[in-house]
Amino acid sequence: MSNNNNISKKSNESVSLWNNMGQVIILTFAGSFIYFLPFFRFYFYDTFVAAFGLTNTQMGLIGTVYGACGVVSYFIGGLLASKFSVRKLMVFSYVATGLGGLVLMTYPPYSVVLLVQLCWGFTSLMTFWPALVKALNMLGNENEKGKSFGFMEGGRGISNIIFMTIAVGIFDYFTKSINEQAGLTSVMAFYSALAFIMAAFIFFAFKKFDKAPAEGETEKKKLDVALLKQVLKNKYMWMMVTIMFCSYTMCIAYTYFTPYATSQFGSSVVFAAFITVFAQYTRPIACIGSGVIADKISSSRVFLVGFLMMIVGLIGVLVIPGQASMVPMFIVCVALCYIAMYGTQSLHFTLFEEARFGPDVVALAIGIACTIGYLPEMVIPMIAGRLLDKYPGAMGYRYFFFVMLAFMAIGISVLFVWMVLTRERRMELIQMGKQKALQKKAKKVNA
Repeated sequence: MSNNNNISKKSNESVSLWNNMGQVIILTFAGSFIYFLPFFRFYFYDTFVAAFGLTNTQMGLIGTVYGACGVVSYFIGGLLASKFSVRKLMVFSYVATGLGGLVLMTYPPYSVVLLVQLCWGFTSLMTFWPALVKALNMLGNENEKGKSFGFMEGGRGISNIIFMTIAVGIFDYFTKSINEQAGLTSVMAFYSALAFIMAAFIFFAFKKFDKAPAEGETEKKKLDVALLKQVLKNKYMWMMVTIMFCSYTMCIAYTYFTPYATSQFGSSVVFAAFITVFAQYTRPIACIGSGVIADKISSSRVFLVGFLMMIVGLIGVLVIPGQASMVPMFIVCVALCYIAMYGTQSLHFTLFEEARFGPDVVALAIGIACTIGYLPEMVIPMIAGRLLDKYPGAMGYRYFFFVMLAFMAIGISVLFVWMVLTRERRMELIQMGKQKALQKKAKKVNA
C-alpha cells in the first residue's frame, strides 16, 4: 500500500505545473504569437489599406471571414484535438500561419488576401487553440488548472507588450529609412519568422505528447439532444450570451482607435499603432485584477463596472476635440476601454457559477456561448467597414462608436436583469469565499 502511494505521489509530481514550467512558458508564447499575423493589419490599419489598395468595407470583410471561421472552429477544433497529436496540430498551425505571412509579403490581389485570412482563421482557431488548451491541461494536475490558465493569460499579455513593441520599432525604422510599405513588409517578415521559430520550439519540446492517449481518452459521448434542448431553453444561457456578446464587441472594436487617432488628431502612423499596442500594457493588470476583485464582490459587479467604464471611455472618445493638446485625454479614455474589455473578457465563463449551471451541462453551454458570444469577430468588422466607406473621415468612426455605445447599453441592461435574478446565488458565492479565507487564516495560525 505504501509503495502504491509513493508511485501515485511521483505521478502527481511528474505532471506538476512547476516541473513542466519550461513547456508552460513555450505554450504561453505560442498562445500569443499565433495571433500576430491574423491581427497585425489593425495595428497598422492605414498603411495596410494603402499598401493593398483596399476600401474600408473590404478591410471589414477580411475580419468577417476570420470571424466566420471561428463559428465553425469552436465546434470542430475540440474534436481534432481529441483525435490527433496536439504537438503535430500546433506545429502545423504555426508553419501554415507563417507561410500565409510570406504570401502576404508579395502583396497579392484582394482575393488572395481573403484566402490567407480564411486559412489563418482555421490555423489559429480550429487546429491550434483547442490543441493548446489540451496541452496546457496535460502539464498540470487537477489542483493547478486555475494557475496554469491564469499564468498563460497574464503571460500572453506580457508577451504581446514585448513583441508588439518590437514590431512597432521595426516598422518605425524601415518607414523612416525607406517608406511605409517597407515598414509593413518588415513587420510581416518579423511575425512570419516568429511563427517558424515557434513551430521548431514546439516540435522539439513536446515529443512526449505524441504518445498513445490514456485509456478512455478517445472515447466520445454522443450529443445528448435532450440536454441540448435544456440548455437552449435556459433563460440564463441567453442572458449570459448577450452579456458576453456585448462586452466582446469592444475586444474587436478597440482596434479602430488606431485609424481614428490619425483621422481625428493627424497623428503619425507609428503613434497610432502604439495606441493599439498600448492595450496590451493594460491586459495583465486588468485580467489579474478583475479576477481577484470578482472573488470578493461577484463577477456581475465587475461586469457592471466594466460596462460603465466602456461607456464613459466611448463618450470621451466621441466628445474630445481633435486637437494635439487633447491627445492625453484621448489616451485616458481608450485606456478605460482597454482595462474594462480585458477585465470582463477574463470573467466571461465565471458567470456560469452565478446561474447554477450543473457540471453535466457546462461543457455544452460553453460551446454555445463561444459560438454566439464571439460572433462580434465576424459582425463588427463589417459594420465598421460599411460605415467608414459611407461616411469618410472622422464622421464614419463617430457613427461606429455610437453603434458600440448601443451595444454597451444593451449589455448593461441585460446585466441589470441578470443581477436581480442571481442575487441570492451571488451572495452565497461571496459568503463561501469569505469562509474559505477564514479557514486559510485559521490554518496559518494553527501552524
